[in-house]
Amino acid sequence: MKALILVDIQTDFLPGGALAVPNGDKVIPVANQLQAAFPLVVVTQDWHPADHGSFAANHPGKKVFEQIDLNGLPQTLWPVHCVQGTPGAELAPGLQSEGIAKIFTKGTTWALTTTAVCSITANVNPPGSVSGSKRKASQQFSCADWPRTTA
Repeated sequence: MKALILVDIQTDFLPGGALAVPNGDKVIPVANQLQAAFPLVVVTQDWHPADHGSFAANHPGKKVFEQIDLNGLPQTLWPVHCVQGTPGAELAPGLQSEGIAKIFTKGTTWALTTTAVCSITANVNPPGSVSGSKRKASQQFSCADWPRTTA
């Protein structure tokens, strides 16, 4: 079965958001169009607690984009974004949700954790398409440590 995986198409990653991707809103009509071509559509959603370990604000003296060691793994520090229950964490306005079979939240605990996009893509055969407002970075940071953290 083919699947379309829509990665982190959320308000905080759109222009004006806390971790905005330039022209990130341009992916919304493409994602909407692609959904009709796949029998299975799933979404990943950053869903962080306010005290998430990847937020620079939670590490006194550290700055956004600095690298730290978090639980023995390298961690890039990010601005506060996609905090659970906030408007920035919501799926992007205009993203069609009627055909979405499942939303996989990720980053839901304080520490670095396995993220949904890797476990999904590892179990979809043949692999589906991945589309998102921050696709390249999201795939890189979602999957970089996945094999080490899923034992």
